[in-house]
Amino acid sequence: MSDACKSCPFRTGSPLVYDADASEALADGCEPSCHARVGLDAIFHFEPPVHRCHGYDAWINGAAGFSEPANVGDAT
Repeated sequence: MSDACKSCPFRTGSPLVYDADASEALADGCEPSCHARVGLDAIFHFEPPVHRCHGYDAWINGAAGFSEPANVGDAT
C-alpha cells in the first residue's frame, strides 16, 4: 500500500494533471516533490525533492493504481 496522498496526480484517474512544464521535467528525469507539501507550482523546484512524492515512487515501482499523470488538455 502506498503512502501517496488521495489527490496525488500519479493515482490513476486523479483529477490533478500536469502542465507542459511539469510533464517535460518528468520526461527529463526530474523527480517530483509532493504537491500537497510544496504546492502545485513547486513540485520540481527542488532536486532532490524536499518532500518526495510517494505516488511517483509507486508509479516507478509498478504499483497497481498508479500511472503517469495526465496532461492538461488530454481527453478524459
